[in-house]
Amino acid sequence: MIIERFIDLPYAVKGFTIRDENEDYNVYINLKHLSQQKEILKHELSHIFNGDFDKTVDAAVIEKMLKSNK
Repeated sequence: MIIERFIDLPYAVKGFTIRDENEDYNVYINLKHLSQQKEILKHELSHIFNGDFDKTVDAAVIEKMLKSNK
């Protein structure tokens, strides 16, 4: 299951995803980035559908790979 949560975060944090103990994905989107929320959600969903949570690669490497695939 994918659960979207729109919360107040520090401005520098656009969004992130955490997989919980039930194997659900909790996608947190920053309320301060109203005009970008759709793109942020798409970005976080791409991590889920790419299987990034099962990879043993550093998150910075995953982000770089994701950006190069656009």
